[in-house]
Amino acid sequence: MMKLRSVTLWGLAAAAATAVLAAVLYNRLPEAIPIHWGINGEADGFMDKPFGPFLFPVMIAALALLGTALPALAPRGFELEGFARAFDMIVLASIGFLAFIALVICAEALGFAVSTRHLLGAAVGVLLIAIGNVMGKTRRNFFVGFRTPWTLASDEVWSRTHRFGGRLFVLCGLVFCAAAALGADLLIPTVAMLTAALAIIVYSYVIYRRLGPEA
Repeated sequence: MMKLRSVTLWGLAAAAATAVLAAVLYNRLPEAIPIHWGINGEADGFMDKPFGPFLFPVMIAALALLGTALPALAPRGFELEGFARAFDMIVLASIGFLAFIALVICAEALGFAVSTRHLLGAAVGVLLIAIGNVMGKTRRNFFVGFRTPWTLASDEVWSRTHRFGGRLFVLCGLVFCAAAALGADLLIPTVAMLTAALAIIVYSYVIYRRLGPEA
């Protein structure tokens, strides 16, 4: 029997807490629950009751279970245990992000004057900073990280690309946080994130060509 890892137990606890909160506030929640936001920070995707209020708790639970399942499913030579702490941090940061969104939705239902656009921008920024800080500690695998054809072909290319990409993630996270603090929309941070993603792909190719497949 597969033993649940601590990151999964924490995630399931968060899923249960947000599900209970959604159930308690169910009658005060809107009929259509926002589940997606555009670049301007305005909700542009919704899910109706009865499923909408429990979407994020279900997503948190699924992500938590992946925290145990993925290490067990990793093929030989690509195990996740070699960077277990970094992997756990990525999972926990993602769980925290989803839980925060669920709390923001509930806060709105309770009548609190919250700026969803600014809060989501800050949350994305914190998520990127948290993930970026540990990305350089990951090792070649098929589940997390910048999985380009060139990073998967070489440990050295993987390592260099993830150190580079981790720094860009942190920088983009700071841009998101700054935009949220200044009350700006998310267009500039989003463009920065897309530019960083392209830069990471190009960087992995350039490093692969420079070092060769045997690096």
